[in-house]
Amino acid sequence: MSIFGSQEKKENLEDTFTFPLSSNTNSHHSFISDDLEINGNITGKDYIDFNGKITGTLRSNKIDIRENGIVNGEIHAENIIVAGEVDGEIKADDLYIRSTAKIKGIVRYKNIDIQAGAIITAELIKTI
Repeated sequence: MSIFGSQEKKENLEDTFTFPLSSNTNSHHSFISDDLEINGNITGKDYIDFNGKITGTLRSNKIDIRENGIVNGEIHAENIIVAGEVDGEIKADDLYIRSTAKIKGIVRYKNIDIQAGAIITAELIKTI
């Protein structure tokens, strides 16, 4: 026994969790940085990590609108996470709205999770 406690190795009880981008090993990850401003449409194959500004439409399987991300237009995806700003229409199966999100417009969803602090001035429509 040492001055700082037992010499025995302790089992690490802390688990880490990584959300898989896709079950497909050939997944595609697209990153749009905060220094990009886009006027037009973006269509991704799997995952878009969006931190820029767009006036137009975003389409993909999974879209993550980061805190600096600004969307003026439409977002269509199975899974959407919004931490930034959206002014327009969101269509998602699973929608996660973070506390830093600011959303205006129309939101269509199957499942929704809204964190306290999010600012939503939108029509929320549950789809089947």
